[in-house]
Amino acid sequence: MDLDTLYAPIQTEMDDISTLIKEKIKKSQFQAINDIGSYLGESLGKQLRPALMVFSMLSFENSPAKIKHAIKIGAAIELIHMASLIHDDILDKADIRHNKPTIVKKWGADIAIPMGVYLYSLSLELIADTGNTDILHDVSRSVSAMCEGEIFQVDQRGNSLLSLEEYLGILERKTGALFSTSCRCGAILADQTVFIQDQMAQFGMNLGVLFQLTDDVLDIVDAEASLKKGGGQDFQLGEMTLPIILMTKDMTSQEKNQMDKLLARSDAAALEELMRLVKFDMIISDIQKLLLTYEERAKDTLSHLSSSAYKDRLETVLRLVIQRAMCQLETTHA
Repeated sequence: MDLDTLYAPIQTEMDDISTLIKEKIKKSQFQAINDIGSYLGESLGKQLRPALMVFSMLSFENSPAKIKHAIKIGAAIELIHMASLIHDDILDKADIRHNKPTIVKKWGADIAIPMGVYLYSLSLELIADTGNTDILHDVSRSVSAMCEGEIFQVDQRGNSLLSLEEYLGILERKTGALFSTSCRCGAILADQTVFIQDQMAQFGMNLGVLFQLTDDVLDIVDAEASLKKGGGQDFQLGEMTLPIILMTKDMTSQEKNQMDKLLARSDAAALEELMRLVKFDMIISDIQKLLLTYEERAKDTLSHLSSSAYKDRLETVLRLVIQRAMCQLETTHA
C-alpha cells in the first residue's frame, strides 16, 4: 500500500498539516531562514508521526474544532521530527537526506544547529496556540527523552558490551518517544480517559521501537537498497545495533577481540570484515522473535478501539512496518 492510499481517509488533514508547516518555516524576517525553510519544504517526507496523531484522534472524535487543533499539533510534531533529523545529520556527518544534500552539508553546522532549534521553537508556538497544557507537557517529555536517547547512544559508540536492554532503551527514547506522544496527543485531543491515552501511547511506543529496529536490521542486511544510505552506516559510526548485539552474545573471546578492533576502526574495510564475521543464520530467528514481540504488544493496545477506517489504518501501518523487515530477513535467510 502506498502513502496516498494509506492516508486517503485523512488526506485533507494531511494536506492542511503540510501547508501549515510550509507557512511556518518561511515566515521569518530573515531571508536566510526562509531560504532554508523553502529547501526543507521541498521534501517533507512521509509525515508518519502526524498521520498517527490524526488517525488516533479520529478513532474517537471528528468535530471541526478538534480537527483544527489536530492540524496544529500534527504540524508541531512533524517540526520536532524535522529538527531532530537536522541534528542527527550533524552528529552522523550525513551528506544526504531525502536524496538531497543535508542542511549541514549545504549550509554548515553553524547554521544547521540553530536552524534545528528554530524548528523546535516553531513547534512550541503551534502547541501554545491550542492552549492544551496536557499536550505541551507530553511533547516536552518526549523531546527530553529523544535528547537523552541521542546523548546516551553517542556516549556508547564503540562499546561492544552494550546490552540488549540498554540498546532497546535507546530506541524507546530516540524513536519510540515521538511515536508514542503522537498517538497519545490524538487521544488527549479527543478527551479520552487516561487509560485510553496510555494505551495509545503504548501502541506508538511499540510501533516506534519496531520501526527503528527495522531500520537498524536493514542497515546491516541490505542498507543500500532499503534505506538509500551507505550500507552499515550505524556500524561505521561505532554504534551497536540489534544484529551486532545478538551476534556478540555467542562469540568466542577471540571473535569478541576482533569485534572490538573492528568497532574501533569503524571504516568501510572494517565493515567488510564484519560482514564476513556475522553469522546471520544464527541470529535471524532471534531478530524475528523480537520483532514479533513488539508487533503483538502494539496489536494488543488497539483492542480497546472500536472498529473504524482509522483503526484499520493504524493496524495497516503496523503491518507494513513488520512486513518490511520480515521480507528482507526471509530473503537473507533463503
